[in-house]
Amino acid sequence: MGTKTDRMAKRAIAIEAEQKKRWAARAERCPVSRKTFHELIDYVALQIEESGVNEGFLYASAWCESESIDHTKIVEFLMAEGARDDWSLVLECDPYRLFGPAEGRRCRMPLERAQLEELIEYLEELVPQHGCQHDFELTRSWLERKGLVDMHIEMALIGQGGCCDCEVVLNVDVDFVYTPDTQ
Repeated sequence: MGTKTDRMAKRAIAIEAEQKKRWAARAERCPVSRKTFHELIDYVALQIEESGVNEGFLYASAWCESESIDHTKIVEFLMAEGARDDWSLVLECDPYRLFGPAEGRRCRMPLERAQLEELIEYLEELVPQHGCQHDFELTRSWLERKGLVDMHIEMALIGQGGCCDCEVVLNVDVDFVYTPDTQ
């Protein structure tokens, strides 16, 4: 019987091994590659921005058709992962969570680490001064000044629980988004 520290270390190794098996199995079940899955999410997010939210997987199915991919397999995979429609696909089917960390990230986030840290610092200063209007007014202002206006950024923030300016401050954790080795 090892020390408590030894048992905890062994447990952490076992948990990590199991998680890697689950990520690999999910990637095997997914009918498209991680890169293509990102493209699907980008397309659906853009359609939501331009045309609004719909019921079902209308945008995902349209993308599949344009890419000559069987939409029924994608929809079956998405539903198995808990997605109910295009909106939940964009917000809840993060490829980094489904298939594991990559490219220095644990979660989908178009901003680099330093940019996200700067945005959060900006909001930490301004939200107490201006209050939160329960929208992205201050976030959009910062993004515009940086030339970073992009619906994918807002969707990624919402996916991390940052549904408005104050929630970006409260819920978006830079250390959860990026792997420890990311600058």
